[in-house]
Amino acid sequence: MGPVRLTPLSSSVAVGRATCAGLPARQDRHHLASQLHPASTKDQTRRCADKRRPQEEEITLGIPSITPAYASMASLAAFFSRPWAVLSASILLRLGLLFYGRWQDANSPVKYTDIDYLVFTDAARYLASDRSPYERATYRYTPLLAWLLYPTTWGGLWFEFGKALFAAGDVVTGWLIFRILRGKGMNVERSMKFASIWLLNPMVANISTRGSSEGLVVVIVVALLWATLQRRIVLAGCLLGFGVHFKIYPFIYAASIFWWLDGATSKRDTSLLQGLLNVDRVTLALSSFLTFMLLNSVMFTQYVFTARHLAIIDAEPR
Repeated sequence: MGPVRLTPLSSSVAVGRATCAGLPARQDRHHLASQLHPASTKDQTRRCADKRRPQEEEITLGIPSITPAYASMASLAAFFSRPWAVLSASILLRLGLLFYGRWQDANSPVKYTDIDYLVFTDAARYLASDRSPYERATYRYTPLLAWLLYPTTWGGLWFEFGKALFAAGDVVTGWLIFRILRGKGMNVERSMKFASIWLLNPMVANISTRGSSEGLVVVIVVALLWATLQRRIVLAGCLLGFGVHFKIYPFIYAASIFWWLDGATSKRDTSLLQGLLNVDRVTLALSSFLTFMLLNSVMFTQYVFTARHLAIIDAEPR
């Protein structure tokens, strides 16, 4: 057979197909086709460009509508993936409310500070004067609370010390929630999202910055849960006893914790008492009871008994 000749028509069709398919054409073939039929090659290239242009326009027009949504989702994911960022935001939220509350107290007839906070600080002033905090009417809390607020007796900005302490308890609570969820196998972003329900909740921040001591009670309860899940039974018992001393309602968690501390031993051929008791449960009960009784005994002897004794002496006729 003789050599195969490339006709002008076949060369132009081959170049046109290669161009429409987006494939790189050989330089010499393109040069040959452009010499034989320059007009047909340009028309074929123009038609291919016209076919691609609507698709490029659709893609270009679709990007602006999708980009902001994905950008906001990516920024939120990055925010919750950094625990320090969420904790910093929660601290800034509470600092802002503390400064706002100080301004409202000075400029509005409706005070931002909770009335209970005034009772707490008055009791602290009684302690500073070597008197019992129970001499302050309506004070029905542990003397430890008054001792914690002792710096408020120094005046000035120190009056806000108790609010800052309660707000710090909020932040510690959120961090413990995060640690508990991480310990259960949840990833950082999801754990911090759940913890943010507490940390970034404006109602929670408002309650603590107004001077409510519930933030301290909550941090004790969540710390109790964390210690129990970590199987630090002695620490959990001490926190339970301290929490009940501080405010009695944490006692309701004792039953659920006691039941959760179920031993792995077989319950066959065992009595009801043996089935209910194990080392962890006994340790929890003893440590919580001893902590509770020790704190109550010291505070009662130091303040309640002294106050009643002074009241009896003052009531005696002279």
